[in-house]
Parts: sequence; C-alpha cells; structure tokens
Amino acid sequence: MGKIGSALFGGKSSKEVSKNLAYSDISNAFKPALGYTTEGGDAISALLGGDASGFNKYKDATGFDWQAEQGSRGITNNAAASGLLRSGSTGKALVNFGNNIQNQFADSYLGKLLGLAGLGVQSGSVLGDAGKYQKSKSKEKPGLLSLAPGVAASDRRLKTNIEKVGEYPDGLGQYEFDYIWGGPRQRGVMADEARVLRPEILGPQIAGYDTVDYSKL
Repeated sequence: MGKIGSALFGGKSSKEVSKNLAYSDISNAFKPALGYTTEGGDAISALLGGDASGFNKYKDATGFDWQAEQGSRGITNNAAASGLLRSGSTGKALVNFGNNIQNQFADSYLGKLLGLAGLGVQSGSVLGDAGKYQKSKSKEKPGLLSLAPGVAASDRRLKTNIEKVGEYPDGLGQYEFDYIWGGPRQRGVMADEARVLRPEILGPQIAGYDTVDYSKL
C-alpha cells in the first residue's frame, strides 16, 4: 500500500501485550504438582512390570493385613461352626477371598496412581493457560480518513482532475477535484496555497500530507 495508503487508512499498527499479573501466585500453587505426572506414571509402570514394592507400601498404609485377617477369620469360624474347617470348600473359600481382596486393593492402588498423574496434567494445563499473553493491535496515529470533523485532506498530491472554479478575495483558489482513492467529486482549497495565504487554517500534517481545517476557512 505504501506511504500514501498508510496515511489514508491509518498510522502504523502497534501491539499491546498484557499478561496475567497473578501468574506468580498461580505458579507457586500448582507447580509442585507437575511432578505427580511422572511419579504416578513411574509407579504404574513398576507395578505392571512386576515390582510390587510400591503396592506393598500402599497396602501397609491402608490396612490390608487387618482386613485380610478379619475376612479369613470369619470364613474359618463359620466353617468350624459347621464342622467343615478342614474341608476343601473352606480352603477354596479362603483362596478366593485372598484373591478378591488382593484385586480390590490393586484396583484401588492403580486408581490412586492414575488420579495422581491426572492431577499433574491438570496443573500443567492451568499453568499453561495462566501464562498465556493476550495480544491486540491498535493504531498509533490517525489516518487521513479518520480526521476530526471539519478537517480534510487538502494536499494537492492526493487530488486529481483538479479544476479551478473560483477565488476568495485574498486570492485563495476554490477548486473542484477527485481524491485519488475515489469517491464523489469534491470542492475545496489547496493546502499549498493556504500555507502562503492563510496558514492559520491548516490542520495537522499526517504522514507528510497537509490537511485544512474548513471550520476556520
């Protein structure tokens, strides 16, 4: 578009960047949980790979032995009361109970690990969202097409098909012309003549192009 286009449609763009002022506090709160993803994943891999050390610690911490003992005692007491303590059915019931409670604790342990890993992922997502910058664009300078009311682009370089149709008493010419970007035919003065004859009516200069404040004409 070039210099003329920039002047017509507005000044150069500027980027405005804002960031989350609370990011430091959010980071301090959630960053410790980031390691949970690795911790949970490693423990799951160890268990599936045959390393039950973590699982055994979990069972110790959650009362596995006590629950297993209570369940086994209930089975043997019932069997003894029925005279079946040494029967095959009692042995089978004890084996089934042991397998079931082991599976229950294993499922619980895996669930805890998956929740731990998920907490780490969620913390990373929160930190990522909190750390995003918001960017927007704004105009630093007005263009010739966004001037104040009464102010118009009057630089001869922006006009074509210029025809003089009159003159003020002080010699300032009146012209009809077309703007180089199109639109209806206009009537007005030339800024280069105004600069000599009536400099007080000049408006702001935009990107090197003169304007005229017609409210002062």
